[in-house]
Amino acid sequence: MSDMSTLKFTGETASGEMDLNVTKMVCVPSKPHYAEVDLCLKDGMNVVIGQVVGSWLSFDEKKKLGYEIERRWNRQDPMDKLVEWLESRYKNGYECVTPLREVIAKIKEIQGRE
Repeated sequence: MSDMSTLKFTGETASGEMDLNVTKMVCVPSKPHYAEVDLCLKDGMNVVIGQVVGSWLSFDEKKKLGYEIERRWNRQDPMDKLVEWLESRYKNGYECVTPLREVIAKIKEIQGRE
């Protein structure tokens, strides 16, 4: 595992590799009196890769930005969801007939417009 989608890290307490194609990002706010927001890659443990900084941002705004970065990193492509759903409509290699209204309803559901 040593291509562009693999992150190798070495530290005082832990070392290893992470597959960036499947690793989730998490936003980890500190206690309010520290007012820090870390961005971490999670693969059994959190590996800090960044911090939301800016003296012009309140702690609440830093958290809001951190959670938005997390959401965007972890967002699955809606077309992937649709393809996955359509592929699940196959049974034993035979296609089940899916009415167009069901496909349209699924697209709207994925887009959040039910």
